[in-house]
Amino acid sequence: MEALQTWLPSRISSNIDLITNALGALLGGAVVAPFTSALIDRGTLTQLRTAWFEPHASFAIILLLLWPFAQIFPQEHLFGMGGIVREWLTDPDSWPMQVLQMLVPDLPAWQESIGLRPDDMQSQQLLETLVTASSWIGTGLFASISMRRHAPMLRILAGLLATALLLKAMVAELQFPDGTPSTGCPKAAASHC
Repeated sequence: MEALQTWLPSRISSNIDLITNALGALLGGAVVAPFTSALIDRGTLTQLRTAWFEPHASFAIILLLLWPFAQIFPQEHLFGMGGIVREWLTDPDSWPMQVLQMLVPDLPAWQESIGLRPDDMQSQQLLETLVTASSWIGTGLFASISMRRHAPMLRILAGLLATALLLKAMVAELQFPDGTPSTGCPKAAASHC
């Protein structure tokens, strides 16, 4: 921790910080050590993991637990995850669109007839809906393949979705307290930006 903090310009690390961090970690480990068997080996979370998830699903569980935190970054669309889906949907030469056009040869004419031209798709609400739905469906499918048949899948997915939305809302409130996204301009010069 102290080695990383040396790169922060406003932080001055010292040997005292290093010693207190090490002692804090040692003390915390010593306090929790007697309870680890009850918490990890025989705990409720272990029982739920065994009952709800397949034995090989450890990596999937870690990714699912981290997924709500991936939503913290301010994105153009809800659950956008870097705009991959948006780029696929708006670029007619992307491989998903090429595969879709091979499966549905009349796709360009159909897109034109309902107003889904890739050029103006950026400004449409349908694009946001498709990006959000694609991301959530992909996450739900990924979660479901690691679950056992008798697991309460809908409750787990609803909890995951609620956690992601709650975390996204809390972080958005911290990032944009006045309700408007930051333009990168200081408040005094905002009228000139």
